[in-house]
Amino acid sequence: MGILTNGTEDQQVDKLEVVGLAEEIDVVCISERIGAQKPEPLAFATLARELGVTPDQCLFVGDNAEQDVAGALAAGMSALLVDRSGAHADGISAAVRAALTGR
Repeated sequence: MGILTNGTEDQQVDKLEVVGLAEEIDVVCISERIGAQKPEPLAFATLARELGVTPDQCLFVGDNAEQDVAGALAAGMSALLVDRSGAHADGISAAVRAALTGR
């Protein structure tokens, strides 16, 4: 599991520590480190490469249609747009599971 963010490294690492997910994430791609940012396909390709997979093996989950979904699709990934105030207000786990299993 990886994270691709345009935020700063300190900000993102702090967030992962606070929510208790730091140990669950295999790769964190920070735009300032990788030299590309969302929605550039290169940023998404770098994430896949660092995860050791091809883009077509990835499901990118994000909350921004332009930055996250369009960028992931342009890089050859599947993508899921999270709607925090509507369909996914109670959590996104079911939507992610459905996207991963095709249900």
